[in-house]
Amino acid sequence: MSGKGISNGNPKKDPRGQDREEIRQIQILMIFCLFLSSEDKLHQLLQMALAVNGDKTFRKIEPSEDVSIDGLFNWLSNMFSQGELTEEEKKLLTWQNDGSNMVLAISEIRALQDKFGFKLTVEKNS
Repeated sequence: MSGKGISNGNPKKDPRGQDREEIRQIQILMIFCLFLSSEDKLHQLLQMALAVNGDKTFRKIEPSEDVSIDGLFNWLSNMFSQGELTEEEKKLLTWQNDGSNMVLAISEIRALQDKFGFKLTVEKNS
């Protein structure tokens, strides 16, 4: 088969062997970040998260079995309730537990979703 983005008959692979779905995920994350103003609350949160060295916490987490809204809430709660959080991770929790921060961040992400015509979602790996 020939054609742009198709290699070895697999439409999910581009000629370099990369998965197109993951490429789009990266591009969508990039575009959401690109259009956040440096004064936006969501920009502030993402910048804080990117500055954290999450290696220690990453090693502790298990895959989420339930990707429903409540299942993800429980997964996140479990991840951050296992103690031994770094000061930076504690700052992230403090930020997100401040209702005024979240109200503004929700407004910001909804504005981007409205502009793009789609929203970020989570689905279980197959």
